[in-house]
Amino acid sequence: MAIEFTDEQKEIISHPVEKNGRVIAGPGTGKSLTAVELTNRLINSEDNPAKVKFITFTRAATAELATKLENIESEKLAKPSTLHSFSISVVLQNEGCAEFPVPLRIPNDVEKRLLIRRHLAKLVGVKVKLLDNLIKEMAAKWESLSEQENTEISTQERAKFMGIWLVHRSIFGYTLLEELPDLLRCALRDHDHLKGIDYDIIIVDEYQDLNACDLEVLRRLSDREISIFAIGDDKQSIYSFRNAHPKGILRFPNEFTPIKDYGLTICRRLPRKLFEWSQFVIQGSTDEQSPYTLDCYEQSDEGHVGLLRFRNEEEEAKGVSKLTKWMINSQHIDPSDILILSRKDRQGIFTKLIKDNLEELNIPFSETDKINVILEDQSNRYVIEILSLLSNEKDSLAWWSLMEMTKGIGAKFISFLYQKAKEAQISFSQAFFDEATNNFSSSPIHGKKQAKKLWESMTNFIELTQVPDDEDIYWGKWILEQMENGQLPECTDDLKQLLIEIDDLIDKGKNLGFYIGQIQPIGKDILSSHSHGVRLMRMRQSKGLTVRATIVIGAENDLIPFPQEDFDEERRLLYVAMTRSTEMLFMTWAKQRSGPTAHSGRPNHGLRQHTSMLRGGPVESIDGEQFVRNLC
Repeated sequence: MAIEFTDEQKEIISHPVEKNGRVIAGPGTGKSLTAVELTNRLINSEDNPAKVKFITFTRAATAELATKLENIESEKLAKPSTLHSFSISVVLQNEGCAEFPVPLRIPNDVEKRLLIRRHLAKLVGVKVKLLDNLIKEMAAKWESLSEQENTEISTQERAKFMGIWLVHRSIFGYTLLEELPDLLRCALRDHDHLKGIDYDIIIVDEYQDLNACDLEVLRRLSDREISIFAIGDDKQSIYSFRNAHPKGILRFPNEFTPIKDYGLTICRRLPRKLFEWSQFVIQGSTDEQSPYTLDCYEQSDEGHVGLLRFRNEEEEAKGVSKLTKWMINSQHIDPSDILILSRKDRQGIFTKLIKDNLEELNIPFSETDKINVILEDQSNRYVIEILSLLSNEKDSLAWWSLMEMTKGIGAKFISFLYQKAKEAQISFSQAFFDEATNNFSSSPIHGKKQAKKLWESMTNFIELTQVPDDEDIYWGKWILEQMENGQLPECTDDLKQLLIEIDDLIDKGKNLGFYIGQIQPIGKDILSSHSHGVRLMRMRQSKGLTVRATIVIGAENDLIPFPQEDFDEERRLLYVAMTRSTEMLFMTWAKQRSGPTAHSGRPNHGLRQHTSMLRGGPVESIDGEQFVRNLC
């Protein structure tokens, strides 16, 4: 059946390839469908077929877009990718165009969190939180799109961080994921001729989530006669933690010329009650906003909404679980089509009670952060690091991680190797190899024995394990075979299952090192998108999802807005959470909390109120316990 496009969509689909373009598209306006049809027209133009590249902000969005584009077969259409993946591709195609340790080694989140961040913070002499801010600002080339200056970081701290970090990454041989766009920016700045950027037009989704470095990359691509077509929504900009800001997309007409400006203003996703409630929230923003206003599709259903108050967190958890059961049994909503969202959930403090209640009611659920739980497991970490050594026996991060996991090799021994590497201007692994060659004669006494055992066991393992060079190999299957024959130590069943699933998503012909590097990002995509139960996640993680029902828990002034966070971004974050569902939206709050949840946000053991962002809106607070009893 042919799709009936609106006049707004038809105008976008007819966009001329030689011009830059901007589309302000609210939630549920069909931006992806429109962008795909625009692509189809551009690459199949009889007069001048264009070469098109899609850049998205997240891997999940890339996978979704790839599915929508799979029916378009043309050499003119490049495979969609994130900006970070695009940066890797260009940099690796142009040897020497940017400075980074070779071979390219991107640490996974566990290595970054448990090794790099802690060690770097100690060397720089700052707390880990400030170290995170330094990395964030470095990745945005020390620029913010907002006018608010970060007074926490001094010029001296920046200079000290840069000096120590450059030495640190050289010694351990890693490249941070955050710095990849800056590597491409520098390559575009310094080199006139680069492979891998021969496109007529680049379509950028979620443009509002780009920071100053990302935007400069696009401007430099535009200078090479590549049209930039930006799609986004300033009202859904929620990534200030990476120095993004709504002004990025609002300034587009001033930075890219000539330009054609478009808007998608009919929301077909949200039923009327959800639409009115979410619009009330976002229209309260004090930030500058785009001139495009969103309207509800005239044939939309009414939908179901509710702002439910409970006596305490125990009653809230019971109510949320019973409400979920009612959705599944009475409304016939599949569990995977239900989201339970929270503003924060450190160590599961907000969702633990809900999970317990869901289990009691035999309701399946999944956690989107499960990939971190899997990778933090000691046996899984061990397997992944020794596989990294099979790929590259001088992988410094792998050796460092194995030392950190080996009882008896302490921080003093690791510091000794680091200092030796720094003085000799060699890698951490080379320093370790040199010590082993000299039988660890100059090593600290404490840790020497265990380090020698680690060296002997790992080098013996590498020597006895033959890594196949077959281009048709499935690495997950091969790894499990090595475990079965005792060549590799065992890992958890969760990781085993993930390795097999990753096999189906990686192109053949990739080496073992590439496969290992994809375990975390692809594993995260699998666990997020292939849920078999109710999905519990933080509000920020819900961006881009569409479900039938959403429950936002903890909708209280002590949590939303979260302390010390930008008020308008908190409003946009709530707006994103409210606009995920096509049928139902319930928000819950507790009049009083005790234990860990009372300390999250603004510590408050007294009476609470629902978030002020909902005050005066179309939905009034009602007794949640009574509401659920009436339903069930």
